[in-house]
Amino acid sequence: MEANIYGDVLAVTGDDGTGHLIPLDAIASWGELLGCDTDMETVTAIIQVRSNRSDPGVIDPDTGRNAWTSAYEQVERDELADRQQTRMAALHPVLTASGALSPDGREETRRLLGLDAMPIMEDADGRLAATLAGVVDRIAVKRDRFRRQSIDYLTDRRR
Repeated sequence: MEANIYGDVLAVTGDDGTGHLIPLDAIASWGELLGCDTDMETVTAIIQVRSNRSDPGVIDPDTGRNAWTSAYEQVERDELADRQQTRMAALHPVLTASGALSPDGREETRRLLGLDAMPIMEDADGRLAATLAGVVDRIAVKRDRFRRQSIDYLTDRRR
């Protein structure tokens, strides 16, 4: 496996020659939305969903819900709770694709994308791990910005 950073993009070429260009912003947002513990898990999940073409698109045309909706709702709810907006967080439900309440929106998204409950990290490729280690701080900043921006429309506090 080959891995390089070009600006704000991770370029990964698998052993089979398949290439993936993954913006660091995507690693940050996917990691937050899927609840991945590491950037390696996130990259593994991105490549798995892309390779399997397992994103079902719009699930409910009437509401526009897709596989990602419940994860976004979970991120919003968690960020509201982190900001001690407990009343607003309590009133911000996380739903499944069928409209039922979900205890974990991230798990629902992973299920709809065909991922295991948590993405399984294959044996970490040394080059990819080293490449990601070199940008871990940049991804963390992007992840924090993603979380903050996820509820700007709810709190009307632009940063």
